Amino acid sequence: MTEYKKIKCDRGTLIILAVIASSIVINVFFKMGFDFEYLTLSFDSVAEKSQGLNLSLLMYVLFVRLKQFLFIILLMKVLNIDIIYNTICILFGLGLGIIITVQTFYCGIYGIGELIIYMFPHFLIYIYLINM
Repeated sequence: MTEYKKIKCDRGTLIILAVIASSIVINVFFKMGFDFEYLTLSFDSVAEKSQGLNLSLLMYVLFVRLKQFLFIILLMKVLNIDIIYNTICILFGLGLGIIITVQTFYCGIYGIGELIIYMFPHFLIYIYLINM
């Protein structure tokens, strides 16, 4: 019988590969004529939405993120931790690749700055989960 070797991949490499793969797929969709402008972030649209921002909305967002965080922790206790880590890394990389590509396509390099500003709090949570 032949033994199969386990391929070990660094999680950072996994995220980078997922970002590249999703960027390629989105660029193919752009060439086919699909429009992803609804995925862009802009200061104007966020400023309009944040005028009515109140504490109940912030608590709702915090509650949703907390539920997701606890669900991931529960999955880590029930399933193999490596499976959960790798799944989180792949999903994080795919989503990041899609948003980076769309922001760059519609807003240029300025769009990447907006993305960093808007996603910074989320990155703190995801980085904590990945490094846990």
